[in-house]
Amino acid sequence: MEEALSSDDQVADQQAPVDGAADDGIADEPDPTIAGLAGSWSLWEDTEGGTVCPIELKETPVLGGHAREVDQACVEQLDLAGDMHAWFVDERDRSLVIVDATRQAIVRLPRSGGTEFYLPREAGRRYGLMLSPAR
Repeated sequence: MEEALSSDDQVADQQAPVDGAADDGIADEPDPTIAGLAGSWSLWEDTEGGTVCPIELKETPVLGGHAREVDQACVEQLDLAGDMHAWFVDERDRSLVIVDATRQAIVRLPRSGGTEFYLPREAGRRYGLMLSPAR
């Protein structure tokens, strides 16, 4: 006859590491989609004379997605609601999402064609916002 596990034993069993290694929630191998997007990009306002900010999308996993390098002073001119911390691709609609350190989306850029992402002008935003490979 098997003994019933106490609730403490059940929780400990669920949290036990597999093969002695704790799962940190970060993928061990980069997703091919992420690997294909990693590199130099330009994030820019879709208007003549609009702000253009270089951004480097990295494959390096971080909390909330993948690392990025960006000139924060430049990005502040784009009037985004927060500081860029990480990026990921939302598999539901293939949008590229940039999040802050609390994992809240500060911009969601829908895919527009093969390698570009575009957020059309909307209420509160004077211009559309484009993410395209750096030239």
